[in-house]
Amino acid sequence: MKIRNLWDRILVVGCLILLIAGIGYYFLGYESLQEVAYKEQYSGENVNKIITTLEKGRFVEQKFVVHADYIRGVTLCFGMFGNVPDTGSIHVQFLNQDDQVLGEVQQDITTIIDNQNLYIAFPVTISISRGEEYSLRIWEERPDGTTAAALWGVEKQSDCDLYVDGEKTGDGTIFFIPDETRKGYYTPWYVSVWGILMVVFVGVCLLGKHTETKGKRSALTECVHIFSDYRFLLKQLVGKEFALKYRRSYLGFLWVILNPLMTMIIMSAVFTHLFKSGVENFPVFLIVGQVIFNFFSEATTNCTGTIVGSGQLIKKIYVPKYIFPISKVMFSFVNFVISFIPVAVVLIYFRIPVTRNVLYLPLLLFPLFMFSLGCGLILATMQVFMRDTQYLYSIIVMLLNYLTPVFYSTASLPQNMQNVMAFNPLYHFITIGRKILMYGQAPMVQEIGICYLFAIFFLVIGLKYFYKKQDRFILYI
Repeated sequence: MKIRNLWDRILVVGCLILLIAGIGYYFLGYESLQEVAYKEQYSGENVNKIITTLEKGRFVEQKFVVHADYIRGVTLCFGMFGNVPDTGSIHVQFLNQDDQVLGEVQQDITTIIDNQNLYIAFPVTISISRGEEYSLRIWEERPDGTTAAALWGVEKQSDCDLYVDGEKTGDGTIFFIPDETRKGYYTPWYVSVWGILMVVFVGVCLLGKHTETKGKRSALTECVHIFSDYRFLLKQLVGKEFALKYRRSYLGFLWVILNPLMTMIIMSAVFTHLFKSGVENFPVFLIVGQVIFNFFSEATTNCTGTIVGSGQLIKKIYVPKYIFPISKVMFSFVNFVISFIPVAVVLIYFRIPVTRNVLYLPLLLFPLFMFSLGCGLILATMQVFMRDTQYLYSIIVMLLNYLTPVFYSTASLPQNMQNVMAFNPLYHFITIGRKILMYGQAPMVQEIGICYLFAIFFLVIGLKYFYKKQDRFILYI
């Protein structure tokens, strides 16, 4: 096959795959990503005081400024003080600035549990305007006229004014958590990001074809030829890695499954009973973060010494030097994919439902592979000229393990640390992985876009750096 036909084939097949995947993922996420969940910052979480009792004829009105586009309901907390009424109801109204009732719910009072959060859903989703003031009006109706319920609250919150029987009071703010969402602007974001990916792919193919036509070499053309002309050698190198790693091992390949499971069990016991992580379904939380971080760690660590370790072969015959770090990352990637077997076991054990959003997983794995390969190429090149790289990188991996939320939640960190965490690429990969597998949610287009930005950036840097230095490898290995 001629070189020109190879690039034409890559262009046609790649565009077809991107087109089909683009249409499929658009409709997969259309329903869930049109709106994005939003939580008001002033809702209050530490319930610490009784605001008022809902005596006969009394009504409580909590005014607050919204920062979302839609509201579906509200979570409240009532104190019953041992009273168990047979009949009665709690009325909740949602009103605008003109006292127009936009939504109203009549909640059977017998369904209220003392001192427990109660979610009350409005009959329909209500469209609201950001920055405007709305109010919740709450009162109780009981045939016998006695009082059963009281509203729990928190200290006075900003942008929240409380009224009792129409009179403003500064006693505090009722405990309320609006179920709000914002417009996700899914379609423009999706079309923009996917369109950029298509343009980048077409541009890369045309650039590669032009370079080949001119008879020149580049990092891109060399890598493409590894997968087209050196498939057999690449397959042999990956197979050799499996043979060497599990040679003389009684359990052999089973360690790919057992290792993450055993590590999860030990760390779960430590962080559940000794350090009290406070994360719901912590073993699931842990194993998802663990397998993603372990893949990156194993792939990049294995790449570090790959050129130096293959020095004898490189001196004897010509082979594209890219094939050695690529084979290491592919070996680790196969292990990584197989390690989803124990993840599935843990999901089943903890009865975590697997939703159709699991189909987003390939969108996460592809940039993760690219990111790991880019970092691996940088490390492999550095190791040739500075043999201390492998020792320095082992320390960096250990530091990354603590700087990445593998066994802790970012919610436990101060806000400034959470902001810094956004610059850690592994944070984004792990967060999206948990969102897909643990919570069954579709990742937002912006979240996936950030992962691809990191992946493309590091891959381009790695390819260029490796290509620039590879002709000097022979002098140092």
